[in-house]
Amino acid sequence: MLPGERLVEATLAKRMGVSRPSIREAPTQLAAEKLVTITPNKGPSVAAITWSDAQDIYHVRARRANRCAASRHVQAAATAARESLDGLSDRLRGLQAG
Repeated sequence: MLPGERLVEATLAKRMGVSRPSIREAPTQLAAEKLVTITPNKGPSVAAITWSDAQDIYHVRARRANRCAASRHVQAAATAARESLDGLSDRLRGLQAG
């Protein structure tokens, strides 16, 4: 898509093979990331971005991806620790009962 190109909901939905409602929120989210410009009475269009903007967007997305990956690892470690503690707790109960 080229800078300035209008983003027509029906066209995008057909192109991506999804329903129009699933496309409806995308322009707002992309506008928040400065990838889309929303013009009153015209609708969304592809934003013109500079090389510097593209680099900034890349770095922000990379940081988000790293944060998400770190969060998943922390959650997995917490789950493993919880399961380990549950196992120890069960063994202690067994020793106390025995």
